[in-house]
Amino acid sequence: MGGFYNEAALIAQQAKKLNLDVDFIGVDSLYSEALLDLGKESVEGFKLIGFFYPGGDNAEAIRFNEEYQAKYGSKPDTYAAYAYVATSVILKAIQEQGADRESIKTYLETLKDYKSATGVISFDENGDVVTVPSRLTVRGGQFELYQ
Repeated sequence: MGGFYNEAALIAQQAKKLNLDVDFIGVDSLYSEALLDLGKESVEGFKLIGFFYPGGDNAEAIRFNEEYQAKYGSKPDTYAAYAYVATSVILKAIQEQGADRESIKTYLETLKDYKSATGVISFDENGDVVTVPSRLTVRGGQFELYQ
């Protein structure tokens, strides 16, 4: 299922009302507490991916989650983690290579296996991020790792 959590929740509720027995597999845009809040029991069993999951064994995600909640009093979402990781990478580039555009670009081109709150990241020859998302499922009204 492509789309966002609000549409996914509505589709799941309609499928439940129609007694459709289908497996839902979705993209990272479904990974939101809002999916759980809106979909309730109708999203139970959903399988999806997520790039920031603090409930697994990613020490950076766990640390970021704890520090964010201590500072802001709420849970961070994927976009907060993306912003944190992007800023961290740029700061590291500046510290190691310098603050000019070319130095930052060179650093990013050579960045490999950087452990971050959104997983281990590298950049490919096109400048795209290479990473592996977490495989998640909804169980008991919560997200958890799916094996």
